[in-house]
This record gives sequence, C-alpha cells and structure tokens, in this order.
Amino acid sequence: MQLRVQAIRPLTADIRAFELVDPAGGLLPAFEAGAHLKVRVSPGSGLATTRSYSLVGSTQDRLRYEIAVLHLRGGQGGSAWMHRAVQVGDLLEIDGPSNAFPLAPQADRSVLLAGGIGITPLLCMARELVGAGRQVELHYFGRSPDAMAYRAELQALRGLALHAWVGLDVDASVAAMQRCIGNAALGDHLYVCGPAAMLDAALGIAARQGWPADQVHHERFGAAPGGAGDEAFTVDLLLSGQRLVVGQQQTLLDALLAHGVDVAHDCRAGICGSCLVPVAGGQLQHRDTFLTEDDRAGGDLMCACVSRATGVLTLDL
Repeated sequence: MQLRVQAIRPLTADIRAFELVDPAGGLLPAFEAGAHLKVRVSPGSGLATTRSYSLVGSTQDRLRYEIAVLHLRGGQGGSAWMHRAVQVGDLLEIDGPSNAFPLAPQADRSVLLAGGIGITPLLCMARELVGAGRQVELHYFGRSPDAMAYRAELQALRGLALHAWVGLDVDASVAAMQRCIGNAALGDHLYVCGPAAMLDAALGIAARQGWPADQVHHERFGAAPGGAGDEAFTVDLLLSGQRLVVGQQQTLLDALLAHGVDVAHDCRAGICGSCLVPVAGGQLQHRDTFLTEDDRAGGDLMCACVSRATGVLTLDL
C-alpha cells in the first residue's frame, strides 16, 4: 500500500518519528504489539530495497502508524535516505504490518529490556500490557538521556515499572542486566531488543540464570558483522549455469541481485528468513538468527543477506 507522511518530528539528534496515514483518510490494517512495516527505500546505491521499522503507536489507533528511524552512520543508506529525502506529504510504499516478535498471550509478568532504538517495539508492548492490566517492567539502556527516545511517553504510562540505565560501561551494563533479568518464575516472559552486543549478553544471562527458551523473546536489528578475515567466494547457479563472485565486502544477496537473480528479501539482517536460498553444495558460514541448528545441520538452506561460504558455493537457482 501507499501511505502519506503526515508528520515528521525529531526524537533525539539521530532519531526521527514518521507518522503515516492513508491518503484517502481510511482505516489502516490492524496490527499487534511487536509488529513492523517494510518501507521501500532508495539508498545511495540506486537500488530500491526495503527496510523494516517497528510500529510504535497504539494498536487501537487505526488512523495512523508511527515508526521511528535511527540515522545509522556507516550503514547501507536506508536510514540516511529516510532522514534526508523523505518529506511531509510524500507517499511511501509500505508492506505489512507483519509480526515476528509477538507478545506471549498469557504471560503473568513481562520483563522488557530495550537498548537504544530497540525501545520502539517494546514501547508498543508496554502500552498493550499496561492497558490490559498486566504486570510489566521495562528496563531502558542508553548512553545518555538525550539519546533515549520516547522518555516522556514511557513516564506517562501508569502501571509501568520503568527503570532507566544511563551511561553504563560494558561491565556495569552486564551487571545491571543480571539484576534486571533475575530468575524466571512460571508465567514470566522476557523480551529483549537492542544492539547486537547487548542482545547477545542478555540472552546469555537469561540462559545462565535458568530462563526456559520458550519464555525468552528477542528481535535483532542486525546480524553479527562480518569479520576482517572474510574472503571472496565463488557461486555456481545450477539452473542458469551462471558463475559469479561474491566480494569480501559484498553480501551473497547483493551479488545475486546484481546478476539479475530475483531473490525475495526483507530485513537484510538474517532475522526474517525471506531470503532463504536452496543450497546444493558448499562449506557454509551461517550468520543468521532465523535458521535452527537442525536447519543448519541439513545444509540445504542459507540466508543470502548475511551468511557466506568458503571456496565454491553451489545454489539450486
């Protein structure tokens, strides 16, 4: 669908909120807390692609959507395009809403951990849980108060146990998360969203402190970054007979798209599984968070947006 940008407002020096409405004034599709939109963007590469942004507003408001976009310095250009090019009155192409980060329906107590822009889906969750009279606490980690979006909205939520953790170094952040997460009781659910390092630390703490896996939920905004030792590799496409090379600083997805291979994709972060491609052979380096260990052991699928290979990779494409 096409939605009109009704308003843009700064939340911090690097985060802007975008309010989207139906151009004809109609009702928007309903969504649940944790859902996101896919926005078609046109970054500096010139290739139109999509970026996923969590819905922040009330699930009861069918007249407008709100998303918040962090200008990611050194990123792939989607957030820079949103900040630089999008103006009030513009029409944006939107897919969704979709939800890969839903609330557990019958949680007795919910513990929400947010880091930076990770507050966006968790604010929506906090609103929903407070409105339903559920027990909920939200721990918000940020480098400074000025860098933490939606502070006023959080403080206004009556019934929310809000804790702000500001300016902590790595060791202090880990110690704080250990206290925040604690030990799980039957009916407790933990939700984590934020930078990769924070998310990895929180999930490790939860596992060590005895949280069952089905009571821990997370959304990752980016996959593990490539290492300095990444090497180029060759890809053979069985069906077309093409051979192509994926460079050290290039993703398999981008290489396939550049050679005219139409691969579905969405998050570009190894989260959603949209870009799974069939593998016929090769030594894989899985870097996604979508595939299970059993999936990986099968060796016949990989996420083209983040995962790599060594030597020659053969795809059934």
